[in-house]
This record gives sequence, C-alpha cells and structure tokens, in this order.
Amino acid sequence: MTRSDTSRRASPAHDRANVPQNVIPLLLVALIVFVLAVLAAATL
Repeated sequence: MTRSDTSRRASPAHDRANVPQNVIPLLLVALIVFVLAVLAAATL
C-alpha cells in the first residue's frame, strides 16, 4: 500500500513539472492555428 501511495504522490509532481513544458508548444500551435484562421477569414 505504501508503494502505491508514494507512486500516486510522485505522479502529480511529475505532471506539474511536465505541464509548463507541454503547455508552451500547445500555446504556440494554438497561436499558429488562430493566425491561420484570421488570415483565412480575411481572405474570404
């Protein structure tokens, strides 16, 4: 039981550490898609 508890405690810490690294590329992709959508709307 103790091993599962420690693994559960460690997993959120890893998730929190990985969140900033994963959010930045997602934000960049979102910005690119948004810009492309605006350009497409402007051309239409």
